[in-house]
Amino acid sequence: MTAPTVQLGFCIPIEDDEQLQEVAHRSADYTLWDGGQVGGKPSWLNPQHIPNSIPCLNCSSSSMKFVTQLYAPVDFPDDDRAFHRSLYLFACATCLQNKNHVNKGVRILRAQLPANNDYFPNMENKNSVEVEEVNWQQHTPDAWNVNLCALCGVKGKGKCPLQQLYFCGSEHQKEYKRRGDRSILPLSQLVVEEEPPVAKDTTKSRKQLFSNVSEENHDENGSEDDENDDDGDEKQVEAGFDGANGEPGEDEDLEQEDLNEMIGAATNLVSQDPITMKFYQRIQERPSVRDQCLRYTRWSSMEPLWIQEQYRPTSIPACEHCGAERKFEFQLMPQMLHYLMTLKEDTDKDGKAAEDKYAQVKEALEQTESWVQQAPPERIPPALMDARDSAIERVQKELLKDVSQQDLDWGVVAVYTCTQSCNKTSLDNLGAYSEEFAWVQPSLDS
Repeated sequence: MTAPTVQLGFCIPIEDDEQLQEVAHRSADYTLWDGGQVGGKPSWLNPQHIPNSIPCLNCSSSSMKFVTQLYAPVDFPDDDRAFHRSLYLFACATCLQNKNHVNKGVRILRAQLPANNDYFPNMENKNSVEVEEVNWQQHTPDAWNVNLCALCGVKGKGKCPLQQLYFCGSEHQKEYKRRGDRSILPLSQLVVEEEPPVAKDTTKSRKQLFSNVSEENHDENGSEDDENDDDGDEKQVEAGFDGANGEPGEDEDLEQEDLNEMIGAATNLVSQDPITMKFYQRIQERPSVRDQCLRYTRWSSMEPLWIQEQYRPTSIPACEHCGAERKFEFQLMPQMLHYLMTLKEDTDKDGKAAEDKYAQVKEALEQTESWVQQAPPERIPPALMDARDSAIERVQKELLKDVSQQDLDWGVVAVYTCTQSCNKTSLDNLGAYSEEFAWVQPSLDS
């Protein structure tokens, strides 16, 4: 029996527009796709039937943040229904802060296409040069007259006459006007080390999810096989993904407190929970531990690498569309949060701008209040009092909005998907996208 493997996903920054065009589904040439992306706005596999909205199932907020997407095709022996297949994960920062609501604060969507479809050319019959020559655009929402929300990337419902941009609703229209694209999570590419050299061939094939990642081998009991450790480590160093600056062995001497900081753990919590100890031991055995953002092993016998004993699922619901069993496919690691945090420079700028704005409003209100107290009541225009009360209310709302801009937080997020990868036959609010099941373990210090 072949032992299952775990593939490790890594984040690297996207340096320029040229690199961005080869991330996810922005290119019509699917031989360029590899892994996926973290943060930013989603790149839709089906560009025509995009979700109208993706509200939080717990608080109904439309402010769920796009976290990551993976390109994960499946080769079924009987047909090619999942020749292209992508998974999208969205999270509600507010509900992830509450242990009672964490599992309602994450949604996972799946989309898939056969080899011959209306959106992407079959590269077995066409090569990338031919696609470029005809300026292929069928993979873009614009080709299907679909306008995307400037903030979240789902289907836009209307165009703001002032901003000249499309939005999915008034909430995102106001949020974009207030904060611009700073509300969007920082964008990274989910890729790993270079693939081994292969002989050039005129026939192109698609890249499988993480076809070029380092693999952790496990025996049937889930223990790791270190037989190929040296080769895997060497490739990571050569690719420059061993730590922030590519220096070999940077994380080999990673201290316990560094790991504590990464996963939000107090030392006493770690020592008391054998599951947490196992988590520590597993991630410490690999270099570039800070960059290991995702673990992938589709429908194998393996369980997720849990971060603690508590908050584990007792059962996984079957697929609502076909009734097939759902099994574990991948998990997000706490290290991914590092790449999703708002850049400190932008945060400082926002804070300074807000501070200046509130100082000006405060000064105006104080001058108004001083005049009101000194003037006879009959000389105070009612409109002035209404304007004062309205200004105070607006400032209060803005302050509450700033408080609500919470960071995402989790211990691990485990995703379970339909083992038949069934096709969705009808369109609804999610368009051509099916919903799968995600389980969130909260961080150790939440």
